[in-house]
Amino acid sequence: MLPVKHDAAAREALYVRAMVAFGVPSQMRMVQEECAELIASINRLDRERCPVQDVINEVADVTIMLEQARLILGPELVDRAVQDKLARLERLLAEVAKIEGTKT
Repeated sequence: MLPVKHDAAAREALYVRAMVAFGVPSQMRMVQEECAELIASINRLDRERCPVQDVINEVADVTIMLEQARLILGPELVDRAVQDKLARLERLLAEVAKIEGTKT
């Protein structure tokens, strides 16, 4: 069977199906579970006890679950928070560049 390509609309439809099939509370618990598995795999990678592919797979799982959480919590609200966090990062990097620029 050939792999299925999922564009944004197809992913969203799939996520909605999952939320209907399993329920929102269950999907939010899965967000927690997948995040915990990612944390554990990163710790194992740091100790050279798992291959990078394991971490990649966990990142994929977390990405999928976070996309579902975004739909559950409200895409506009999450997107606005992401933009705020990115702006904060921009300011932080500008401050670091300013400080490093004065270290000569």
